[in-house]
Amino acid sequence: MRRAVELGDAWSPFRVDSGQVRGWLDAERATDAWAARDRPLDVVVQARHLDPIDDASGSRVALEEHADAGATLVAARFRSRSVGHALEQLAALRELAGRISPGAR
Repeated sequence: MRRAVELGDAWSPFRVDSGQVRGWLDAERATDAWAARDRPLDVVVQARHLDPIDDASGSRVALEEHADAGATLVAARFRSRSVGHALEQLAALRELAGRISPGAR
C-alpha cells in the first residue's frame, strides 16, 4: 500500500475485509506521503457473489460497507444462470450502485 500511496493511481487489496481496508486507509491518511498526493487514490475492492436482483438489500449493504471503508470502485462477482441473467445482474447493480453515496472520507 505504501508504494500505491507514494507512486500509484490505485490500490486493490485482496482477501481482506472492509474493516481491514478501513484501518489501512486510516493509517495511510495520517502519513506525509498521503498529504503529498496531488490526486485521489482509487481503492478497488472485491465484492463476492452479489445478487442485486434476488438480494438487492444484501447487495446494497455490501456496497455501502465497501464505500464506507473507503472503496472508490468495486469489482463485483455474480452467480449467473446465463449470459442474459448476467446482463440483468449488471443492469440491476448499476441501478443499485447509483443510489449509494460514496463514503464521506
